[in-house]
Amino acid sequence: MELVRLKVELDIYKLKEEKWLRKWQQIAFHVRQKGLQMSSIDKALPDDAELPSETEATQILRPFDQKIPPSGRI
Repeated sequence: MELVRLKVELDIYKLKEEKWLRKWQQIAFHVRQKGLQMSSIDKALPDDAELPSETEATQILRPFDQKIPPSGRI
């Protein structure tokens, strides 16, 4: 039963990773279409910068911004 649960959980994470990769490839494509380089866009934020809340990107990326839970296999 635990193995089935872990396989389902792994499939969920794989789907989230695919969505994350697809989203960043899409962003990179459109940035490049505008004649820009990702290296000119992907820079650290100033310390006083506030990120927008509840945007589509924020909603998609939020699950990846959390700590990885312990697996109990140490």
